[in-house]
Amino acid sequence: MKVFDILRARPPSPGGYGGRAQPLAAKEEGLLSPPPHYLSRLSNDRRIGKIAHATFTVSCLVYFFIALIATFVAQSFCYRCSRYFMKAIVISESEWQVMNVVWSNEPVPTSDIVSRLGDSRGWHSRTIRTLLDRLVKKGALTQQREGKRYLYSAAVSKEDCAQKERRSFVDRVFGGNSSAMILNVVRETELSDEDISELERLLKEKRK
Repeated sequence: MKVFDILRARPPSPGGYGGRAQPLAAKEEGLLSPPPHYLSRLSNDRRIGKIAHATFTVSCLVYFFIALIATFVAQSFCYRCSRYFMKAIVISESEWQVMNVVWSNEPVPTSDIVSRLGDSRGWHSRTIRTLLDRLVKKGALTQQREGKRYLYSAAVSKEDCAQKERRSFVDRVFGGNSSAMILNVVRETELSDEDISELERLLKEKRK
């Protein structure tokens, strides 16, 4: 009876009689409250994740701007190449008349071109508009709308077109021999004293 009385009088421990469950309670408490070194590592991982995210965002922006600049440079290069290769545009004799009007006073409205060529060449307005459309498709002219009318500007210079025509004429008629063309022109053309003096001056410069 004394033993049972002692057991009744002794209050049970939180982990049961004898305190055997105390280590388990301590473990459960440890799971709910992570150790300090784990919290520190978790904080570092979060910090590293934020830095990585920011780095990725900055890298994307840098690559975007690099791609944008590369696109601009490529477009500029293609535009310059197209301007260079425009020298190869073949312009007919009738189209030369239209180009001369545009070169003399650009940008030129359609009505002015039709009026000038109609008076000087006697061409119908439909013929002139057809020539304008053809030159725009070839890339020799640019067309810009202004209200109810169109303005035309030259996309190639007169010097470039003249040089291309001279080169084409020499290749076609003289087999690419420029000297043969010059000699033929000198023989077949009546030259004034002023023309001869100018030719002599140019020849002297060439000898130097």
